[in-house]
Amino acid sequence: MQLTQVTVEKVESSLVAMEVEISAQDVEQAVKAVYRDLAQRANIPGFRKGKVPKEILKRHAGPERFRREVVDRLIPPAYDQVVKDQNLVPLEQASVENVEFDEGKPLRFKARVLVKPEVTLGAYQGVPALKPKVVVSDEEIEQQLFALRESHANFNSVGERGVQKGDLVTIELEVYLDGELYKEGRQTLRPFVVGDNALTPPVDDQLMGMKAGEERRFPVTYPQDFSDAELAGKDAEFLVHLISVREKIVPELTDEFAKKVSEDLNTVDELRERVRQRLTELKTSQATEQIRQQVVNAVVANASVDVPDRLVERRTRRKLRDVEQELERRRLTLEDFARFRHVTVDELRAEYRAEAEREVRQELVLEAIAKQENVTVTPEEMQPQIEALARAMQRHPAELQAQMVATGTISAVESTVRERKTVDWLVSVADVKEDEGTSE
Repeated sequence: MQLTQVTVEKVESSLVAMEVEISAQDVEQAVKAVYRDLAQRANIPGFRKGKVPKEILKRHAGPERFRREVVDRLIPPAYDQVVKDQNLVPLEQASVENVEFDEGKPLRFKARVLVKPEVTLGAYQGVPALKPKVVVSDEEIEQQLFALRESHANFNSVGERGVQKGDLVTIELEVYLDGELYKEGRQTLRPFVVGDNALTPPVDDQLMGMKAGEERRFPVTYPQDFSDAELAGKDAEFLVHLISVREKIVPELTDEFAKKVSEDLNTVDELRERVRQRLTELKTSQATEQIRQQVVNAVVANASVDVPDRLVERRTRRKLRDVEQELERRRLTLEDFARFRHVTVDELRAEYRAEAEREVRQELVLEAIAKQENVTVTPEEMQPQIEALARAMQRHPAELQAQMVATGTISAVESTVRERKTVDWLVSVADVKEDEGTSE
């Protein structure tokens, strides 16, 4: 295709405007091709398919349809040619306007499109980073052992004894507002441990001493940020019916307990060493992630890029949509979540927007480094990521991969793996030194 005139200019941050003129010869060829196609498809009484005169065919199809088919044949390849020649990377579909088309003349059109911004890279090799010192204390090991014993605790009936702190209780609850039973009526709540203040408003103190089968009525005040707007900040009364009381029995730290935790353990010392190993592995992994984040933060700070607002807004909307979908599953709203966080909805949106801006900036910089250093991704390197996605979605990896290839979403997997490889390389060439402090 011959483009007889092309002008491309940047009108805003990453917004490109182009004016394109397609040669009269290409327009003539497109017109002939459209006539041929319409003639083959047209069913006009008195004429055989493919033998309809042009003027009759044009009247039958309608001038607007004829014009649209010619334009659709010419503009997409012309636009693609400009994008390729100008080394543009569009981030969305172009907006085409001011199309000028007359048979026998060049076709002109204007288009605007958001393109990937230019990234000016700063220093990214040899950036400094501190490697946290991995230390596992005896106190941390004992805390983990206690948590392990707690996870193996049993809850036994207390008989006639009243409720004590640490007991697991099951209650039925009625809420009275202005003396009237609240709309949800009597509810059986999930078991909770007294002393953990699991309910809002808390009822732990009022349950102390109660025995199974007893009822107790007492006043409560809902906090201003309570998730149910009708109850937030209100005074109410709770009527509690205690269904059951069970006490926690935590096993002793013995060799028998160690064997119960894992068949390949025989003693408490072996269990303690296993815990030490796991904590060391965890802290080493955390230290590695800290190094990676330090390096990424440094190279992003050293680079210069004008992040398009529209790209940030798109990412922000996606984040908020994911949050709202998760809240819906819990029968909550964004307003409920904001109250729980002690912020306004606008402040919450601002938080997600700032997070989105950081993510987009980081992705653009890392992508520029990957291009500069020719970081490539093989199908074999993508396979673990595809298999992980398949497990999460309970799909067969091959089936999921075929679908992603067909829909074009496989590129997202490729981008993720390329970004990870880029960070791996940046860390390998970073100036990493041991931190004299201890890891947290």
